[in-house]
Amino acid sequence: MPDIILLVSGGVLKSHIFNQAKLAALHIHHGQAPLIRGVSSIVWGIIEDKRDWIGETIHLVDEGSDTGAILWRGAPQLSPGDTAATLCFRAHVEAVAALLRLLERYARREEPARWPTPAAEASTYRSTPGLGAWLKFLLLGRGRRARFLIDRALQC
Repeated sequence: MPDIILLVSGGVLKSHIFNQAKLAALHIHHGQAPLIRGVSSIVWGIIEDKRDWIGETIHLVDEGSDTGAILWRGAPQLSPGDTAATLCFRAHVEAVAALLRLLERYARREEPARWPTPAAEASTYRSTPGLGAWLKFLLLGRGRRARFLIDRALQC
């Protein structure tokens, strides 16, 4: 039986798999759960102009889709000219660093703190973008022309 099971990005683990972890089954989700759950969350943040969806979450795996207790959330610095690829890369690097800190806590047999989730925080689930959403994403220059990034460029 493994001490920790780690799921990075997509996929769903069945309970008979994630319950085998002695300490925890952890998931790095590319998006700010529970605000945005599902796949392509950073892409969806760009398509729907939801700056607060851009980021990463590390949470415990449970029966739901990105609904487990949150252990860490972060967001990359937004810079003019960013694309979904650069945002995903920076967010992922930040999440891996946070994951290492969490693993160190588990190695010391310390239970990581759980982040409170405000009851009023809305939760949106998105699956793979359809043709219309992908066309909008491409028209936005894969994110480069997203309104929140243009606003950021004007601030600089």
